[in-house]
Amino acid sequence: MSIAAVDFETFYSSEVTIVEQGIYHYLRHPESDIYLVSIATDTGIRYVGHPKDFDWSQIAGPEWTWLAHNAQFDQPVFERLQELEIGNTCSVSELAAWHDTADLTAFLCTREVLKRLPNTF
Repeated sequence: MSIAAVDFETFYSSEVTIVEQGIYHYLRHPESDIYLVSIATDTGIRYVGHPKDFDWSQIAGPEWTWLAHNAQFDQPVFERLQELEIGNTCSVSELAAWHDTADLTAFLCTREVLKRLPNTF
């Protein structure tokens, strides 16, 4: 089993926000832009750049588990990339699992804020 940490960055403004539109409409707003993904794996893959430029087949398949600190955001973003046919994205159903690390921090009573966790890197 291999693990990939995945984090997306998207455009937002005072008018284009998840709070105002909800995740579905936010990702489909004309100004919406999924412009960055950061990926780190336990196999040594490191990538920071536009999602269209990453070879997603490197972290696809039933042997891969993905982690995201807010999977409730990152998974719909990834699925939107698939809809837009940006990059050679794999299907979420091809993965072994997708876990939300925010759930773990909530369980540990850190209130889901990463900056409060000790730096162990």
